[in-house]
Order: sequence, then C-alpha cells, then structure tokens
Amino acid sequence: MRYTNLSLQILIKSGLMKLPRGTDNSDTLLFVDERHKLINVMEDVLFLLRRGYPSDSSLHFTTSHYQCVSRQILMLKRGICTDESLDIKRKKQLTFAELKGKQLYIDGFNLIITLEVLLSGGTFFKGRDGCIRDLAGLRGNYHIIEETGLAIEQIAAICNKLEVSAITIYLDSPVSNSGKLKSLILEYQNHFDMPAY
Repeated sequence: MRYTNLSLQILIKSGLMKLPRGTDNSDTLLFVDERHKLINVMEDVLFLLRRGYPSDSSLHFTTSHYQCVSRQILMLKRGICTDESLDIKRKKQLTFAELKGKQLYIDGFNLIITLEVLLSGGTFFKGRDGCIRDLAGLRGNYHIIEETGLAIEQIAAICNKLEVSAITIYLDSPVSNSGKLKSLILEYQNHFDMPAY
C-alpha cells in the first residue's frame, strides 16, 4: 500500500507505524527546507579544505557558524570529501563491465543498511563522491527489519546481472545480531548465481 507524505506522518506520529530506518521526524525541515543552508555550508567547508585547513576543524567551524544540528552535521561529514580524496576514489572506481568475472568483496552492514534505508523510504543522500549514503548511524545496535531480506535479494540480483565470479560479504562481529544477519544471508544463498560467502 502506498501512503502520501501526510498520511505517513499521521501514522508515525500516532504510533501506528514506525519511522523508516535512518529517518527522523525533523528530516524534511533539516534537509529539504534548509537545503540552501546546507549547500552554503558545503561550499564554505570546501573553501577551507582547499586552503589546507583540517577536515574536522573546517566542518566544526562552518557548521557552528551556520547553526547546524547533529543530523545535518552527520550528513555533511559523510557527504563532503577533499578534492584529493575524490580523485583517489575516482581512480579506484570500476565500471559495471569491469566487474564481470571478478570476485566481489562487500562490506555487509554498510551495503545492507543503506539498502534497507532506501527500501523502507528512509532518509538518504548522494555524497560529493557520488556514493549513496544514509543517516542510520546504528553504532553497533543492528537488528533485522522487514526490508532486510529484500535488500539481500537486491544484492543477489545485481551480482547476478554483473556476472561476478563470487562474492564475499564481510560482517563486523562486534555488531549486535551479526550472527542472525549471517544466517539470513545464508538462507538467501540460493538467490545468488555464484558462490556467496
């Protein structure tokens, strides 16, 4: 069933529906209504970075000046990178065609959580480097949600389409429920046309 933005807000505020993973009630205000402020912050941070100022100091100074709140700062921290870092990432980037026949190594929590956020309608953004990022910030407290299985199916479908030779999915053992996620991934192993570890 599809909901309008207003009906979703009513269901969430009434407690009949949980917020999607990685979402906060204030996200529309923080990221849509204040997008021009965030663009100015990014431009100012990049100005400082290009003049040799340290990343953390540049971000702290600029976000304080613009009176950003913690979720905005998290988004900016995850989304901004130096020109040098951007060049390195672009040089390491592979095309889909270059993945054919190769073994693929996946940061399981990173990819699965981002897909869960996307699939559940949560808050995500495109960083300066072109990568899709979320604001879930689970910090070791992961739990399987309704979209987890679908996220694993999507990983399998993409890997099958790219015709990679094998995939290895790494999970951080100190993260809660990593064993349960590993078991769920193994349950979906038949969706992969290649060995999946």
